[in-house]
Amino acid sequence: MSYPLGQLTQKAAYATQQIQIDQAVTQLKAQELTVSTQVINAGLNVENSYKLYLASVKSREAAEVNADAAQVRFDNGLLTNIEVVSQQNALTNARLSELTRLIAYINAIAEFERIQKIGG
Repeated sequence: MSYPLGQLTQKAAYATQQIQIDQAVTQLKAQELTVSTQVINAGLNVENSYKLYLASVKSREAAEVNADAAQVRFDNGLLTNIEVVSQQNALTNARLSELTRLIAYINAIAEFERIQKIGG
């Protein structure tokens, strides 16, 4: 029984090429999955950072009301200046938190757009 050696070589080369194609397709699918996961995560990060920003806005608004009320009570002799300063410090911290959350939200949007355009 004889088998031409040329056909065996061709079949082996074909099988090798087929394996390489299968590997390339698998790698492409893995990259697509990675990029789509990154886009989804970036989108969730945008949503979460926006909600945190909205919460910090509400917190700052409440701190403003408290600081104003403390000033009115101080003006009427019901609070000491230390208590007013404490409320003003709380307002300052709430403003800082709001700005920090706004920056995080803007950065999340920028990252989302970057991932959509160029991938992870």
